[in-house]
Amino acid sequence: MVLQKAGEKYVGRVIAAGGDTVEITEDEKVKINGSKIVENDIFYDTPQYESDTVYPLTLNSGEYFILGDQRENAKDSRYFGAVKDKEIKGRVITVLRRLDI
Repeated sequence: MVLQKAGEKYVGRVIAAGGDTVEITEDEKVKINGSKIVENDIFYDTPQYESDTVYPLTLNSGEYFILGDQRENAKDSRYFGAVKDKEIKGRVITVLRRLDI
C-alpha cells in the first residue's frame, strides 16, 4: 500500500490488520498472533528499531502494520507505528525491480 505519515509518503506490505497482534523478535523474525510468518519473497531479516513501538502490539480496528521489503533500512510501522485507515493513499498493483538502480 501507499500511505502518508507526517507529510511523507511510504510504500509497504500489510502484514497485519485490526485485531492482530504483531511482534518483531530479538532474533529478527516476525510473529503474527504468536506464530512466526514465512515470507518467501523477502530476503532480509526484520530487525527491531529503537522507536516508540512496543511489542507485542495489538492493532485496533482500522489499523494496519506495514513492513517495507528492504527490511533492514525501511521506514515502516517499526519506525512510525500502526497505520490508520485515513493515512492510506493507494494500493500498489505492480512492482518492477531492476539491477543497478
